[in-house]
Amino acid sequence: MAAVQKVAQAAGGKLEQFFWSFGDDDYLAIIDAPDDISAAAVSVAVGSSGSLRNLRTIKLITPEEGRKVLEKAKAAKTAYAPPGAKTPAAVR
Repeated sequence: MAAVQKVAQAAGGKLEQFFWSFGDDDYLAIIDAPDDISAAAVSVAVGSSGSLRNLRTIKLITPEEGRKVLEKAKAAKTAYAPPGAKTPAAVR
């Protein structure tokens, strides 16, 4: 845990929580990073050490970000036409 905290801080982030778990993943670390680049840097730094297998980084989306995603998706959907369709889905 201390090693993860140290690398998170070095990338400008903070280790919020650390858990041991059952299942496909043995550990879960929640890191608050200032941006996606910093979060990815933590993942690459830890992953490239070779000390862990099957390292995954998952971006969590806040409810406010989720609302913005849905708004943008609604606007973008009007431009989408599935393969083989002659007009965008929203126009049909």
